Amino acid sequence: MLLGLLSLLLPLHAHQVQTTDTVGATLHLEPDDNPRAGEETEVWFALTQAGGVMIPLHDCLCRLEVLAMPTLDVLATPDLVPVDAERYKEIPGATVLFPRVGAYQLRLVGEPVAEAAFDAFDLTFEVIVAR
Repeated sequence: MLLGLLSLLLPLHAHQVQTTDTVGATLHLEPDDNPRAGEETEVWFALTQAGGVMIPLHDCLCRLEVLAMPTLDVLATPDLVPVDAERYKEIPGATVLFPRVGAYQLRLVGEPVAEAAFDAFDLTFEVIVAR
C-alpha cells in the first residue's frame, strides 16, 4: 500500500522513445529527465535505424524545434551538435531553455546525408517542465 502511494507522489523518470517504420529515437534530458524552467537543459537523442544501427549526427541532416503546447508555436530551433553519451557516440544533442513551467514538444526532423541509408523522419516528444 505504501509503495503504491509513493509511486503516485514521486515523479517517474524514463527516457521517451518514438519510432517510425525505419528510424527510432530515445530522448534523454539532463538532469535526470527532469528539466527545470529557466535553466539550460542538455538533451540528446539516441538515434537508430531498424535493427539497432546507430545514426550519428554527421549522417543526418537533422533539425530540432522546441514548441509550446498546446499552441505548437515554435519557441526555438537550437543547434544540434554531436554528443557522446552513455554508450552512444556522436549522436544529436542540444542545449534547450524551457522558459517557464508547462508542457512543451520537442520535434526532431531528419533525412539522410549522402550515402546514409535510412528514411526521412519526423519524431515528436512531449516534455513536462514541472519546476
